[in-house]
Amino acid sequence: MMNNSNWHMWTGTWTDWFAIVVMGLVIIAAIVIVIRSRSNDAESNEADELLEGQDARGA
Repeated sequence: MMNNSNWHMWTGTWTDWFAIVVMGLVIIAAIVIVIRSRSNDAESNEADELLEGQDARGA
């Protein structure tokens, strides 16, 4: 019983940590996109094309 309890605690901690890391990466990616769009207005079209390509891969 103790081993099962410890396993549940470890997996729960790992999934929480994984979710936090994923959310952090999403937030960082959003910030980077905003900064790029603000600093490079002329290149915003290229960035949009790259994003559309990534969305196509995901779909």
